[in-house]
Amino acid sequence: MRNLVLFFVMPVLAVWGDDDVREEIRLKVGAEVAAFLKSSPVKFDSECSTELKLCFHRFKAPFSRTDLPVVTVYASGRELILDHVVGVTIYDDEVTQGHLDSVELTLRGVPSRSDVPVAKQFAYGVIHQILDAGWARYVFPDEPRIAGRESVNLPDCRKVFGYHVLVHPCFDPLYEMSDQQWLGGDRFYNWYFYRDGYYLRFKVWRSRDQKDPPGQASYLFNVEVESEQEFWSSHFKSEDRSQWKALLPGLLEKYRLRREEIETQVERAGIEIDRSYQDPPISALEH
Repeated sequence: MRNLVLFFVMPVLAVWGDDDVREEIRLKVGAEVAAFLKSSPVKFDSECSTELKLCFHRFKAPFSRTDLPVVTVYASGRELILDHVVGVTIYDDEVTQGHLDSVELTLRGVPSRSDVPVAKQFAYGVIHQILDAGWARYVFPDEPRIAGRESVNLPDCRKVFGYHVLVHPCFDPLYEMSDQQWLGGDRFYNWYFYRDGYYLRFKVWRSRDQKDPPGQASYLFNVEVESEQEFWSSHFKSEDRSQWKALLPGLLEKYRLRREEIETQVERAGIEIDRSYQDPPISALEH
């Protein structure tokens, strides 16, 4: 959806305690939702809206639970293993048509009122595991291709020369933000990835109470995985989603022109464009 690890695991386990034998949830992107729900080792609650033509299938567990399941996500023949999962949501609509093409996972990350280094350690641990599983950085085709090292030349981590962007160079997965950048941006952090026709967003939400000491906050960590169909169809209004393949070329041309406009300004300011980054192929346009 436009608008999905654990490298540093030990500090988290030290806080939450050792787990008992845990269940494994196996999610194969593209599989039939009904078959998955029938074979799942954990119970999912389902809710459907005929008006919205949408069903939600959810698994939720308390953050305090000691035997949280492990989730293995299979996409294009490779797996991504996510530990200490407290929530799984499967979206099924008229585009997915009963297939597991959109799933969101919630991870138990760090305790409430964590310091910035603790939150960053967990977040970048997740990012490293995603990269190790074969996922690569994704940049939207209407946004500038700027490497993370150039983020020090930009005033904040939300805009590039006045343009709002979803994939700011601060969120280059190969770059680690400074504490100042971490606290100076929005409360929402998004890293986007791509692999073999699948799209992943890793998002972090920082929430701070006025009574919290400076630098401390509570965090929510989510991973979203989508098929190509679900990802690109979500760029259109609901009434146009079924026609996304026919509409996509026109949209991509608009995106191309916007990227060109922004990158021209970026280069004039002396900031390097990462031309080694090339937009990944879209299989729907190759047939």
